[in-house]
Amino acid sequence: MQRVYIRRLNSQELGYRGGEPKKAGRYIFVSKRCVSYFPPLSERIINDHVFINIIPPNSDKSVLTNFVYHNSKIAENVIGGRDEFRIYLNRGNDPERDFFKPGDIIILHRIESRRRRPNGQEYFYRVYYYPVRNARVNYKRLERILSSGVVPNSHALVPVSSIPFVGLNLRPPSATVVPQEITEEAFNDLVTEETIDMDEFRGIAKNNSFREIIKFFYNYKCAITKTSIRYGELLNIEAAHIIPRTDGGGNNPTNGIALSKDLHWAFDKGFFVIDTDYKVSVHPEAMHIELLKNIANIRILLPQDERAWPNKNCLEWRRKKFYGFFLEY
Repeated sequence: MQRVYIRRLNSQELGYRGGEPKKAGRYIFVSKRCVSYFPPLSERIINDHVFINIIPPNSDKSVLTNFVYHNSKIAENVIGGRDEFRIYLNRGNDPERDFFKPGDIIILHRIESRRRRPNGQEYFYRVYYYPVRNARVNYKRLERILSSGVVPNSHALVPVSSIPFVGLNLRPPSATVVPQEITEEAFNDLVTEETIDMDEFRGIAKNNSFREIIKFFYNYKCAITKTSIRYGELLNIEAAHIIPRTDGGGNNPTNGIALSKDLHWAFDKGFFVIDTDYKVSVHPEAMHIELLKNIANIRILLPQDERAWPNKNCLEWRRKKFYGFFLEY
């Protein structure tokens, strides 16, 4: 059953203090009773988070947006600590920090991407906006739904059939926007992790976030060919983990590299590695393959932001573990 999440926004979460706006950060608080609508986050990882795709009102582009579980009370047993979920607004979905006002009602509708992923389905959350200053018939209808919501007058998680008056747009976004706040936050992820503690949906969401960040840093081009093929939603560029997630590799941008689909496959099979001088090292047993021979010793395209350059320790790990892996087949 398809559902939508309905929220009446309040002044606290929108950064109002003493009736004055822009006095604090802006976010959308998500009730625990509705959190199943979003990717699961861990109780054990402090302030666990994932980037989700939010399509703002009146836009056909999705914006990577940070969804965080502030969980110090649970993860670290801090007396008086926090135990709450937040979707943080950023420059992509709230440029002037004043679009949403206290009392506004929003609907978040989760829709599937048309792009099928080998590691699972990708989701977007489209926002429908009903401002309190223009409280017309549909606003009042939503008020009535909220009055009997899981948190009365504030949060509701209801079937799509409950809102027949909303013209739901099922089209996926035309592009993805990566705001500066998201690129900064990406560097807070671990380069490597001791253990992988994710259920399937959370892992999918994390991997989708990683893919968008890596493509952004490499300007949607293959690091080796320095080109790409793009047509609308279609793009032949993929994000490759240097240390795979199955081996504990984290989602920090320095543990990733953008590659075309065929070179990603060859990278995974160990036909080549990237040396610490950022040059391609093709395995001697694969030098008879024309495509691989032509990329040998090429210095890869590096992100303009040096913080996103591939981690040299990760590259060394890759050489030791994967170089020549194809010979085992």
